[in-house]
Amino acid sequence: MKTVSKLMHFTAISLMLLSMGMSSCKKKTKDEPEPDPDLTTERDLSNSENDMNSLSSDIDKAFDSNSSNFREEASSYATIVKKDSMTTIDGISYDKYMAIVYSGTANDGQSRNGEIDIFYKGTRESGDFMAYTNVLKTKVGSRSISIIKKIVQQASSDPNKWVFNITANGTVTNIEGRTMNYTANKTRVRTGVSTPMTITDDSFTIIGNWSGTNGQGEAVSANIAVPLQLNYGCHYFREITAGKIDFSNISKGVTRSIDYGNGGCDGKGTFINTKGKLFSFNFQR
Repeated sequence: MKTVSKLMHFTAISLMLLSMGMSSCKKKTKDEPEPDPDLTTERDLSNSENDMNSLSSDIDKAFDSNSSNFREEASSYATIVKKDSMTTIDGISYDKYMAIVYSGTANDGQSRNGEIDIFYKGTRESGDFMAYTNVLKTKVGSRSISIIKKIVQQASSDPNKWVFNITANGTVTNIEGRTMNYTANKTRVRTGVSTPMTITDDSFTIIGNWSGTNGQGEAVSANIAVPLQLNYGCHYFREITAGKIDFSNISKGVTRSIDYGNGGCDGKGTFINTKGKLFSFNFQR
């Protein structure tokens, strides 16, 4: 009987220790911090969108200007050349030409190098504006951009808004040397055009989508789920201040939503996982 009693005693202790060990393992697993997700693609696309926003704002300011330099700027960082020029591209005839030649640092703190060639016709005021825009190996900061953009003005029921459909394709190379292939179809709305020569009281709203490959050669796409907002107060329209984009890495079968906030100029995007945990990344400048 003593032998049986001892055996039962040792068995009970072994079971108790095993149970404690399993509990300890479970607790350790539970307490392990969740690894940060790889938001490289989301950050790269966000940065490229910010760069494209800054160039689009430069194009707007160039059309607003009656001089050879930008209006509303503390100092000139580009020269504007305008002239009449009959040019046919993809079957569309344009009767005017404008070049933006960069040579300095803009008010948003980013240097600009390169040139934007714009062939256009019509006027924004009359609602029939069309343009073929070639961003020629332009650098914003340390990022290189080569993009073809086609801009077609859309009818607007609000006289205080200009609405433009923009299709674009090309490449964006980031600071680390990763190159993305970029195809986009977006609608850009400019509000505050009752004072077209003063862009400081305007704002922009953007909807649309992208597709292409990221810096690792993986197929990716993005859709603006909540309209992106830009305002003059946040680095002169450079950075997204509100809105949400759904990013999809098609190659990996992963989709994430990035929230850019509700209007504040905090310079970041935030990813919320299925458990409600926040992961943020800062825009690169």
